[in-house]
Amino acid sequence: GLIVAFILLTYNRLALMRNEAQNSLSQIGIQLRRRHELIPDLVAVVRRFMGHEHETLRLVISARNTAASCIEHAQPGAGSKGALSKLAAAETSLTQSLGRLQIVLEDYPELKTDLQVANLTTEIRSTENRIAFARQNYNDRATDFNTARTTFPAIMIARMIGFESDFSLLEFKDQHMIRRAPVLQLA
Repeated sequence: GLIVAFILLTYNRLALMRNEAQNSLSQIGIQLRRRHELIPDLVAVVRRFMGHEHETLRLVISARNTAASCIEHAQPGAGSKGALSKLAAAETSLTQSLGRLQIVLEDYPELKTDLQVANLTTEIRSTENRIAFARQNYNDRATDFNTARTTFPAIMIARMIGFESDFSLLEFKDQHMIRRAPVLQLA
């Protein structure tokens, strides 16, 4: 009786924690999709002002498309090993290309007064903050699960009851870049 109760309690606790981590990962995907939806709008608006900067705009869209394709593989249940690290690398590349766009945009003072650019910049900045919060929440949930799974007494039975592996943490390279809006700073 006592052993069965221990197994049930351990299973339920780990299942709850796994589900919380998976839900947190889903929230990251929602925010990343939001970010990816805003980028083509920003590119379309700035293209009017800087049509000759085709290569910069092409790189931004290409990085956006790559990052968008990585989201599905990194979602709960997708089962792709290394998907989170691929997603992190793609998002880092996207952030870097947006940073290059920001540098180019500094040469276009008329963009600083464009209402559409201002609105998109605000939306992207807000989304970047949401991504950072969702990533931190996921990493906290994943760490809680990993700790619970690998500490005594759960470690004695975790593998036997279907909890074989830890969650990977999601860390973006160039964290300082992702914490601030990667588009122009409006005065």
